[in-house]
Amino acid sequence: MNIVISNLGNRITSESLGIVFATYGKVRSARILNKESAVQAGSVALIEMPNEGEAMNAINKLHGSVLDGKTIHVSHSLLTQPH
Repeated sequence: MNIVISNLGNRITSESLGIVFATYGKVRSARILNKESAVQAGSVALIEMPNEGEAMNAINKLHGSVLDGKTIHVSHSLLTQPH
């Protein structure tokens, strides 16, 4: 399942975000998009978790949580990750 995370702080990396989501299950990939151009608006990331149940748990637990001083928005995404 693909997950989109928005309103990320500028200190968050793909690796650190993957570690956060890995506490809820297997993470296939984590990628921050538009980091340079989105600093003011907060960066956006895509996470891919192969297990739908684990992904839904991560979405439910992490949506609205504070990461790097910012409240993040986490939801299911229909987008696919470029490989």
